[in-house]
Amino acid sequence: GLLRQALIGHPSGGVLGVGNDPRHRTYAQHFGPIGAIGAGIGETKRNLDLTLFYISRIFTGHESGDQLAGPLRTFAAAGAAAKAGADEASRAHVTPLFGILFNTIQMAAFISVAVGFMNLLPIPVLDGGHLLFYAYEGAARRPLGARVQAAGYRVGLVLILGLVLFATWNDIQQLRVFQFIGGLFS
Repeated sequence: GLLRQALIGHPSGGVLGVGNDPRHRTYAQHFGPIGAIGAGIGETKRNLDLTLFYISRIFTGHESGDQLAGPLRTFAAAGAAAKAGADEASRAHVTPLFGILFNTIQMAAFISVAVGFMNLLPIPVLDGGHLLFYAYEGAARRPLGARVQAAGYRVGLVLILGLVLFATWNDIQQLRVFQFIGGLFS
C-alpha cells in the first residue's frame, strides 16, 4: 500500500509524505502492481513539476533562493522525516519502524529523482551536457571543437561548484552554525 497525505485546500491537490501538520489528513491507499507503478510515475511527475515550478520562480525573482538545501539540511530533513514517520506510525497504531522505513525510502526516492533531474540539465560536466554535445554533433555532422568543449566543461564545473557552495552556505545560515559556534566561545 501507499500512505498518502492530502493537504486540505492546497492548490496542488496534495503531497506525499508523513508529517505533523494538522492541516493534513492521512489515509492509506492500496494499489495493485500496475496501479503502484502508475502511482509512482504520477508522484515522480508531481515532484518534477514542483521542482521546475520552484526553480522557475527563483529565476523570475518570485521566490528566494535561500530555500535551496545542500547536504547539511538534507541530513537534517532525513532525521526529521524519520522522526515524523515514527510519530505518525505510532498514532496510526503501526510499528514505528514502518513509519521510519516508509519516510526514509520516500526521501531517498525524492532525492534520486532530484539528482537524476539535475544530471540531465544541459550543463557540460553533467550527462545533459554530454547529450547537448552529441546533439550538436548529430546536427552539424562533426564534433564540437576540443577547445570549445574544454571551455564548456570549465564553465559547467564552475556552475556546479557555485550551486553546491550556495546551497551549503544556505544550510550554514539556516541551521545557524555560526551562531552555535559563537555561543561556544561566549
